Amino acid sequence: MTIKTFFNPFVFFLLVSFSVTAQKEVSGRVLDINNEPIPGVNIVVENATDIGALTSFEGYFNIVIPEENNVLVFSYLGLQTKKVEVNDLDNIEVVMISSDVDLDEVIVVGYSSESKRNLTGSVLKIDRDLLSIEQPNSIEKALKGKFAGVQIINSDGAPGSGVSIKVRGANSITAGTAPLYVVDGIPYPVSDDPLQNPLSNLAPGDIENITILKDVASTAIYGAEGANGVILITTVRAKFNQSQWNLKTAIGFSNITKSLPMMSPEDYMSSMMMEFYMRNQYRRDEVDFYQEYADQIWNTAPHRFKNYEDEVMKTSIRNTYDLSFNGGSDILKNATFLSYMSDDGIAINTGFNRLYLKSNSFVKASQKITFDANLQYSRTERLGLHWSADGNGGIFNEVASFSPLIPKEWTFSEVDDKLYYTNGTFDNPYRKLNDIDVSEARGSFTGYLGFNYNFGRGLNFKLSASQSISDTKYQKYVPTTIRSSYENSGEAEFRDRKDRYYSYLAQLNYGFSFLRNHRVSLLGGFEMKGNMYEIFQQSYDNFDTDLGIYGVQLASSGDHVKPPQIIYNDHRMSSGFLSINYNYNDKYIIKSSLRADASSRFGPNNKWGFFPATAIAWRISDEQFYKKNNILKKYMPNAKLRLSLGRSGNNLIENYMYTTSVSGGDRNFVSILDPNDMGNTYVGQVGNITAMYFPRIPNPNISWETTSEINFGLDVDLFQDKLDVSLDIYSRTTSDMLLNQELTMISGFPSQLVNIGELGAKGIELSINSNPIQTEDFNWNVAFNISSNKTKILSLGNDSNQILTGRFIGRSDSENVLIKEGFPLGLYFGMHVEGIRNTYESNSNSTNSNTWWFANEREAPYGFISFADIDGDGSVELSDRFPLAHVDPLFIGGFNQQFTYKNFSLGMSFNWSYGNDVINSNFYSLASQSQGINNKLEILNKGAYFGNQRDGYYVGPGPVYWTAAYRQTSNSELVEDGSFFRMTNLSIGYSVPRNILDLFNIKSLNILYTVDNVFTLTRYSGYNPEVNTGFNVDTRLLGGVDYSSYPLSSTHSISLNFNF
Repeated sequence: MTIKTFFNPFVFFLLVSFSVTAQKEVSGRVLDINNEPIPGVNIVVENATDIGALTSFEGYFNIVIPEENNVLVFSYLGLQTKKVEVNDLDNIEVVMISSDVDLDEVIVVGYSSESKRNLTGSVLKIDRDLLSIEQPNSIEKALKGKFAGVQIINSDGAPGSGVSIKVRGANSITAGTAPLYVVDGIPYPVSDDPLQNPLSNLAPGDIENITILKDVASTAIYGAEGANGVILITTVRAKFNQSQWNLKTAIGFSNITKSLPMMSPEDYMSSMMMEFYMRNQYRRDEVDFYQEYADQIWNTAPHRFKNYEDEVMKTSIRNTYDLSFNGGSDILKNATFLSYMSDDGIAINTGFNRLYLKSNSFVKASQKITFDANLQYSRTERLGLHWSADGNGGIFNEVASFSPLIPKEWTFSEVDDKLYYTNGTFDNPYRKLNDIDVSEARGSFTGYLGFNYNFGRGLNFKLSASQSISDTKYQKYVPTTIRSSYENSGEAEFRDRKDRYYSYLAQLNYGFSFLRNHRVSLLGGFEMKGNMYEIFQQSYDNFDTDLGIYGVQLASSGDHVKPPQIIYNDHRMSSGFLSINYNYNDKYIIKSSLRADASSRFGPNNKWGFFPATAIAWRISDEQFYKKNNILKKYMPNAKLRLSLGRSGNNLIENYMYTTSVSGGDRNFVSILDPNDMGNTYVGQVGNITAMYFPRIPNPNISWETTSEINFGLDVDLFQDKLDVSLDIYSRTTSDMLLNQELTMISGFPSQLVNIGELGAKGIELSINSNPIQTEDFNWNVAFNISSNKTKILSLGNDSNQILTGRFIGRSDSENVLIKEGFPLGLYFGMHVEGIRNTYESNSNSTNSNTWWFANEREAPYGFISFADIDGDGSVELSDRFPLAHVDPLFIGGFNQQFTYKNFSLGMSFNWSYGNDVINSNFYSLASQSQGINNKLEILNKGAYFGNQRDGYYVGPGPVYWTAAYRQTSNSELVEDGSFFRMTNLSIGYSVPRNILDLFNIKSLNILYTVDNVFTLTRYSGYNPEVNTGFNVDTRLLGGVDYSSYPLSSTHSISLNFNF
C-alpha cells in the first residue's frame, strides 16, 4: 500500500471526525408559566436559521447545533420570543411567557394539542379559573350555558341523576347520539344511558379544563366514537417544584324550587263531595272516614292535614370534602386528589354519595424517556325509589296526587279497611318511599400508563394502555307493607353488572420546519379498544323472611327464586389514523386527517369504515392589505377565516345485529285448528311456554351510518382584544341511517335493521367573550353564546315517507312519535283536543273505527273532551292526528360574567332555551278527578266542567270517566311551552389577605358562598322544564318528556378552601 493510497482515506476520516466533533446535541423542554408543556414551538439557531426543530406534544425537543453557535431562539405566536445561551449545557428547560396578544392558550385536540390562535375547527374550552369562581357541585352544572351548540339536560332533579349531552343536536334517529368522553387521555365507552357516562364519577374540584370538539373535521380523527362530538376533560396535574396541599370543605342546604299547585285538604274535601254528588253517592256516613276526621276536617282543624308533597319533601344536606397534594421535582411529579360528597336528597330516603381518588404521576427517566401514569378509583351510590329504571318511576305523581286526608302512616291495607271505595288498590306513596329499600352502588377503577420516547429532531413516539373495570350492584327489597309485595308474599330484586373496557394506543409524532416560516407536523397511530359487560339479574318472591335483601338470599323456602336473566355483550374496535398539518407563518394553516375503524358490530364485508377530514384557516389580519387599513388594524387587529369539511361514522347500535342470535324465555303461543278435524278441534292451548327463539331477523349487510359536514367559521378580536367573537355556520347530512324497516307478516318478524334514509341538519353558533375592564384591582369578564340547530328528514328510503313509532307517555306507548320526510326530528303526534263538550246534543264528533273511544249518539256526551276534525270530513278518525309539538328548541344559549375587586369575587351564570315544547305526561295523574286522588288546584270549581259550569276546560267528575280511553291516544292536552330562562349559579367569594394567613402558615384561604338554580322563568307548570325522562332509544326518538321526574332543588352552600 502506498503512502498516497493510505493518506487519502485517512484525511477523509480526519475531516469527517472534525466535522462531527464540531457539533453538539442539545435537548430539553419548553413550558409555560404554569409548567404546562408547549407543543409546536419553533426552535432555530441564531445566525443559522436553516437549522431548526419543533417541540413535541409534551414540549420536548432535540436539536444538533454547531459548537460555535451557542444561542437558540424559541418563538411561538402569542408568546414572547426567547433567546437562550446554551454554552456547555446539553439539556435545558425554557419557560416562555405571554406577549401582549393573548392568543397563546394551548388546547388539546385529537391526540395532540394546538394553540388557540391556530385552531382550524370549531373548538371551545373552559378552564379552572372559571370553575374556581363558581365551585359547581357536579360537572354538568359547570358545563350548562358555557358552550354554544351544546345542550345539557338532566334526566331529573335527583342527586347524582344522569345527564344527556347533545353536541349540535342529533346526528341519528335510532343509532346513538351521545358524545365521546376522554378523561386524561382515556376514552370511555359511548353510551346514551345518562348513568353510564363518566361525569357523575368525577369530582368537580379535580377538573383543570374541559374542551369540546364540535365540527366533523375536529372529531373525525376519533372515528366513529367521535361522530356526535368529543368532550375532553383534563384533571389537575402536577405543576410545582415544591409541595402544596389543598383542603376544601363545603356544606350546602337544598330545598325544592317549586311546588305543584295542588288542592289543599279543604279544597280536596270540597271536590270529593262534588264527586260523590255527581255519582249519586252523597251520604255523609260514607264520605266520613271516621268520626275524628269529620270533627277535625269540617269543624275545627283542617290544617292538621298536609298534601303529600309537604310530607315527603324536606331540606337536604350536602357535604363535600376535598383533599389534594401537588408537587415534586423535575424528575418526579405527582398530583393526588381525594374527594367525598354526600347528598341526602330533598325527598325522604333518597340520596347520592361519591368517593373519588385519583393519583397522577410524571417520571422523567432520562432526557429522552418519560412515563406518565394515572390511577383513578370512584364509588358512587344512588339511594331511594326515584329513578325510572327501578320500575316505579311514577312515585312523584303519586306523591302529588294522593289524598291529603289519608295519614302518612297508613299502609294500603289500612287505607282499604277505612275507605270503602279503594278496593285495596291505593298504596301510600310516603310508605313506598320510606319502606322500599333501593340502592345502586357502582365501584370503578381505571388505570393508565403512558410511555414517551423523544428521538430528537422533532420525532416523538408514544405508547399508552388504559383499562377500566367497574362493578354495579342494584338491589331492591319491597316489604309486605306494600300491596304488590303483600300479594306475592314478598318481592325483591338483585342485579349485578360487570364492565371491562380497555384501550391500547401507539402513535408517532414528527414535526419539522423548513425555510424558517414553514412548519409541518405528522401524526400517525394505531388503536385497539374493547368493551365487554355481563349482567346477572335475579328476582324473588314468596320468601319466608322479612330481613331485607340479604335475608331474602338466605331464605329457606324453596320456591322463592325465579329463573335468572344473564346477558353478555362484547364489542371491539381496531383503528388506524393519520394526520398532516401544514402551517405557513401562522397565516395559512391546513390540516388533514384520515381515520379507519373496524367494528365488530358489522359483518365481515362491512367492518371497515373510512373517515377523512380537512380544515383550512386563513389569518386574514396578517395580510398586507389588511395591515395597511388603519381602521381594521386598530379596531379588529386579529381576524381568521376557517373552513372545514369531513365525514364521520356511527356504529352505536346493539351488538350482533348482523348475525343470527338465539334467546330463551317465556313466549306466547296460539292454538291451531286441526286440519283433519271438521269439528274445528284445536291443537294445543293458548298460553305461555318456556322456549328458545330467534328475537330478530339478522341483516349481514348492515354497515356504517355516515355523516358529512361542512363548517364555516370566523374568529375576530375587536377593540384591542377586549372582545372576542366566534361565529360558526354548518350543514350536515347523515346517510345510510340504521333504521328498522317494517316487514310483511309472512316473515314472522315486525321489522329488520337496514341502512336507509338521510337526515339533514343546519345550524349557526355565536360565542362572544369580553374583558371590558381590567385594572390592577378590578377585573370584569363576560361570556355570551347563542345557537340554533334545525333538523330535517330528507329521505326514509324505498316507498315509505313516514314512520310512526312510540315511547311511553302516560298510557300511550305507540304511534305517538312521527318521523316523516320533510319534517324535523322530535315531533309528538296525536289528536288535538279542541275543548269540552257542553251540550246535550248527539255526539257527532266521534269515531266509528274505535269502539273504546266515544260511541255515536251518546246519551250524555256533555262534560267530555272533544277531538278536532282536522281533515274536515265530518268525523273524527285516526287520520285526524297531526304533529302536536316539537321538543327541540329554536335557540339555546348562556350568559356568564365574573367580577373581581381586590380580594372579592362575584360570579353569575345563566342559561336558556326558547321554542321547545315539553310533553307533560304528569297531566294524567294531576287532572284525573277520581275518588281518593288529589288534583291541580285550578280544576276546582271553575276549571272542571259541571252542569252549572259549562266553560270549564277539564273533564268534570261523573258516573263515566274519560281516563282510560282518553289516555290511550296521544293528544294535545299534554303539550306545554318548555321555554325557560334560568340563573344557574350565583357565587360570592372572599380571599383572606396574605398578611393574616402568614401568621398561621397558610398560603391562601378562600371563602365562597354559592347558590345553584337561583330562579327559573318559565310558563311550564311542572317541576322543571329542562327535563328528559328516560334514556337510550326513547330519548333519541322523542326527548323533552316529563314523567314523574324528581323535583329540582336549589342549594345554598358555604365552602372554605385552604392552601398550605
